[in-house]
Parts: sequence; structure tokens; C-alpha cells
Amino acid sequence: TVDGGAIEVELALDQAMIQTAMERLARVTHAQDRMETGQYWICDVTGDPIPVARMEALPYATTTVEAASRL
Repeated sequence: TVDGGAIEVELALDQAMIQTAMERLARVTHAQDRMETGQYWICDVTGDPIPVARMEALPYATTTVEAASRL
């Protein structure tokens, strides 16, 4: 027999994974747009350069760590 509760849990997990993937895709697309406009390395909040180490760790970052902690 099929357990309805287990199916609901699996469906919820699948939906969460899809949502996470869609959010990440939106961030990557935004990063590509920032590259095209020359803003890729620039913090959206402070206007300061985003350190290379942060961009390597999180290529779609739009803020410095300090600015992100203030948000």
C-alpha cells in the first residue's frame, strides 16, 4: 500500500528543492547581468569592491560580508 503521509513529505521536499534551485538560478542570472554592466565585483549596498575570496566562495554575491551582515 501507498502511505499518503510519506508521499506528502516527499512532495514537500521536492517542492523545497525546486524552490531552492529557482532562487539560485535567479541569483546566477542576476550575477550575469551584473557582469554585463560592469557591476559584478561591486557591493550593491556600499559600492565597495567585493573581495575575491567572497566571490570565489559565493559567485553570485552582491554584497560584501559586512554589508550582508547589516541587512
